[in-house]
Amino acid sequence: AADLFITKAGGLSTTEAIAKRLPLLYVDAVDGCELRNRDFMIQHGIALHTGDLETIADTVQLILAHPGVRTEQMSAMRRVFPSCGAARLCREVIARHNT
Repeated sequence: AADLFITKAGGLSTTEAIAKRLPLLYVDAVDGCELRNRDFMIQHGIALHTGDLETIADTVQLILAHPGVRTEQMSAMRRVFPSCGAARLCREVIARHNT
């Protein structure tokens, strides 16, 4: 159980957080795919980022003190990554096959 997931912008961690609709705070990223993950998630309102390790506590306090921030992140997750993706994909494949 958690109110916020503090992590680097790895694909597995990000995917798990999105699956659980758990707000994300990125604190670091490895050059390459993690930077692209971070930038995409921030651009779409799914995650926040603090580039300075000394500001993590202040950023966490800000997020936890304002529930609307977490609500906005979870709404963005639902919008960009809707649930039941496999079922939706199967329906689309069947519909196209039957036409």
